[in-house]
Amino acid sequence: MKRLSFLMMCMAGIVLAFFACHREKTDASVAKFAELTQQYVTDELQIEGLDSVRVVKVDTVDNYEYAQIMVDLLHQMDAEILYEYQAALLSDDTVAARDLEIQIDEVAAAGEQWDREVEATENAPKEVRFYLITANYYAGNNIDQFYFFVTKDFKIHIPDPFSEL
Repeated sequence: MKRLSFLMMCMAGIVLAFFACHREKTDASVAKFAELTQQYVTDELQIEGLDSVRVVKVDTVDNYEYAQIMVDLLHQMDAEILYEYQAALLSDDTVAARDLEIQIDEVAAAGEQWDREVEATENAPKEVRFYLITANYYAGNNIDQFYFFVTKDFKIHIPDPFSEL
């Protein structure tokens, strides 16, 4: 009976130690995400009159989800470039139209590569590739939400669908 009690006390100690270590790691991660959020706003967004920044949510993104995000990003880029292309054609700006045709081809090629990546990773084991930070910045009376990626080793990642594959 004493042995069982001792064993239960040891297990309780291990569980408490695990949760204490996990809590310390979580607190350190939260602090690091807050620091990176401030850095991102300062370096990348360069907001004028910034009052404060607040992390709203931290999600994990696996390879499949990231590939899907890149495909969606490329679809948005394609739509914008096609709109500009139509405007160039309507205004008889052949130089701009030719440049936009090249961009359309580049977006299409990158889209095909990311589509293959989506297919290749769809059933792959889920492994964290990035953290997706959702945050708000406050400037004057304005509150705006923004998103950015952080690597597993806590570095800001700027997505580039043309050079990452």
